[in-house]
Amino acid sequence: MVRRLIVASSLALSFSVNARAEYRAYELAVVHEGTGNARTVVSTLDDLQYPSYHPLNPGERVVIRATWMCWARSDHFKAICPDPKAGAGPTANSTPAAPAAP
Repeated sequence: MVRRLIVASSLALSFSVNARAEYRAYELAVVHEGTGNARTVVSTLDDLQYPSYHPLNPGERVVIRATWMCWARSDHFKAICPDPKAGAGPTANSTPAAPAAP
């Protein structure tokens, strides 16, 4: 009886229609305390996790500027979805480009 229940549950899960995925994205500012210089990074890592994967220079700290949910899969090195409030924002681990000369 239990075995039939397990088999039926396994079959039901394997034939589910669509798998959904979601993740949180963060716009981080990496700020140098001495100079005040900052760079912007978009990541799936928050302000506490980011320095563990991307070592900071002495005197730098990480601050969260914005956060939003992404409702799609992020496998196969897909870019992080843009912030819906900011329009087409920076992509994964990028810094803003300098303004174009007229």
